[in-house]
Amino acid sequence: MQANLSPIASIYTSKAVRQRLPIWHAQGLDFFQLPPYCSEMNGIETEWHQLKAHEIRGTMFDNTYDLAMGVIAALNDRGAKADYVLKRFNFASNRQANPNLLTT
Repeated sequence: MQANLSPIASIYTSKAVRQRLPIWHAQGLDFFQLPPYCSEMNGIETEWHQLKAHEIRGTMFDNTYDLAMGVIAALNDRGAKADYVLKRFNFASNRQANPNLLTT
């Protein structure tokens, strides 16, 4: 079975990868091509749309810090309404962010 690989990501279309595809397929690993961008397949896009459309709609922010604090406050509000706890993750340190920073 020939895998349909995206020409956008050269690492996936390299000769070495193409040579390994039959081996990986025999082991049950299949590759499939995703569109270059497909918001429907990215769950965060739906959440971001709802956040922009409802929680921060029409709000103007003076700078990126105010925008970040507005987004955090909106996410906290959205979480409270849906009865879930929002946790931030600090990717730079690979640990959960200080919960005190989740409020504005």
